[in-house]
Amino acid sequence: MSIVDTFVAFDIETTGLDTKKSQIIEIAAYKFDAAGHEIGRFSTLVNPGAPIPKFPRGKIPISDAMVKYGPSPKAAVAAFKAFVGDAMFVGHNSDFDLNFIAQQDPSFAGRAMLDTMSLAKALLPGRKGYTLTGLVTDQGLERFHARPHRAWSDAYVTAKLLINLVEIAEKLPKAELDQLRATKAESAVWVTFFDELLPARRAAGTAQKSAAEPNQVVPIESPGKTKDSDPSVSMSNERFVAWLSRQSNSRRIDVASRVQRVSIGIL
Repeated sequence: MSIVDTFVAFDIETTGLDTKKSQIIEIAAYKFDAAGHEIGRFSTLVNPGAPIPKFPRGKIPISDAMVKYGPSPKAAVAAFKAFVGDAMFVGHNSDFDLNFIAQQDPSFAGRAMLDTMSLAKALLPGRKGYTLTGLVTDQGLERFHARPHRAWSDAYVTAKLLINLVEIAEKLPKAELDQLRATKAESAVWVTFFDELLPARRAAGTAQKSAAEPNQVVPIESPGKTKDSDPSVSMSNERFVAWLSRQSNSRRIDVASRVQRVSIGIL
């Protein structure tokens, strides 16, 4: 069996909890290798085609003005799919996110993934809760979680949390790790963990950190930006189309022509 050695931690924000009545308003993802080295980033606000209701506006800091020039949910998911490729998905309680994405593209339904909530429940037993924010605080990862309830921030810290959980697993005595594998043999999440991630980590060894290739970097709203309306992080439609054209040498990403602006920031 071939080993997947590229992973994509992702997160979305939506207008509500019902996949039939609600829409995506933000998608973000971080691509990294088994050693935890970042390869690329993707992020876009999404225009749901209707005003954002009072919920989640009070909880999620995304306004109608912010999504006005974003792509449609279908166009955003198409771009996200091109970015992800064959990488292994990583998410936190990610069935919710995946169900929304599958509404726009059914090929995502049932896709294998690593769920950091499921992993944390076994590797960090005895906690009262396993929310992303709680685990981030417990593991001292707050510095990687600049803006809770923004997809780019939640996706980024989910990637960090996975690597942290892997390091915890690697420190377990072999007998304990073997027992864990035996008890989780029926869990798709744990099969992926043992058969894909851990072998890929071992294969990565002490490989030197490599810089992201320019053609792998997708428009992103930088975690370093604090003002969503900052004009310095906006890309005009013309620049975005030109950027898409440059991708033809590696991978074409088709986005609906009504995409007028996306936020970018390459760190």
